[in-house]
Amino acid sequence: MKVALFTDLHIHPYARFAGLSDRGLNTWVESALQVLGDIYTYCADHGVSDVWFLGDLFHVGVRSYSRILNQVSRFFQEQQRLGFNTILVAGNHDRIARQSPETILTNFREYCLVIEGAPSVVTVRGGPEILFIPYTEDYALLSRAVENYRIAHGDLIAVGHLAVEGAVVGVNEYQPPEGCKGRLFTGFKAVLLGHYHKRQIVTPAVRYIGSAMSLDFHDSQAEKGFEILTLEDGAMSVEFVPINSTGFAVLDNSTLLSADVRNRIIRFDYAGELDEEEVRRQLLGRGAEAVVFNREVVREVEERIANPDTDEKGCINDYVERNKGELAGDRLVALGLDIAESTRA
Repeated sequence: MKVALFTDLHIHPYARFAGLSDRGLNTWVESALQVLGDIYTYCADHGVSDVWFLGDLFHVGVRSYSRILNQVSRFFQEQQRLGFNTILVAGNHDRIARQSPETILTNFREYCLVIEGAPSVVTVRGGPEILFIPYTEDYALLSRAVENYRIAHGDLIAVGHLAVEGAVVGVNEYQPPEGCKGRLFTGFKAVLLGHYHKRQIVTPAVRYIGSAMSLDFHDSQAEKGFEILTLEDGAMSVEFVPINSTGFAVLDNSTLLSADVRNRIIRFDYAGELDEEEVRRQLLGRGAEAVVFNREVVREVEERIANPDTDEKGCINDYVERNKGELAGDRLVALGLDIAESTRA
């Protein structure tokens, strides 16, 4: 048995870096629908008829626009007609309200099996019984469901949308403090999850398959796609399949000339002086989708303070004078804290 697994599309008409497609849809929505189409096309070409989505189909469940809902509904209706068996697991962003078990995925029950509310054991065609876990913060409920599943089954396999301690997010690999204990799944053959967008292995059993498309600069340079889970004669394997969709990249002067920027939204970080229009022209000419600039306030001031010919106060006054009208409060706070730390040192 082969199954396609993907997660975290966060379909939403985001305004930043967006336009209108040829059929009048927000280009972020269009990109998400294209990723959906690419996954099912791959499955059709490779004889895979089971597709499991592991949460956060939409970014804001309660405010998903009717036209977008109709587009997605027609898509899943067509996949059902073509013979695909789709299971949708609810993520936290799919919820109608934070503490409500009801989700926006209810709209697709006619065409897909929807897992929401409590964990459920599902007997899949030609395969074992799998524990499906919709997003939950009720870890006592989760623990009972896992133990009941463990008692009743031999091959222990779970999929779902869940926070597990030890996972990391973003390019800086920040480790969120919340989540269930990874040891809850001791003895499992595999626990394949959505929720955190970075592909990673947390324990020998627990792994995040990563979001199917890039959504912001936290996904910088990350390869996106989906996974094919193969279950055969008690054996299991997982294969990653990349998807070529619009991505994000963070550059600076050291990577300006060497980076592959095709089909990428670029954030260019710099300190000091820079001809932004010239850099934008270069990057767009090499195939970048869009370019934004991030002037690194703290690093710039640190570099100038390191100059023996300047003092801290003079450096800050000079910086503020040159940037009147452009200084956000949070940037000034960060600058002040950093200078205070430098002074103490």
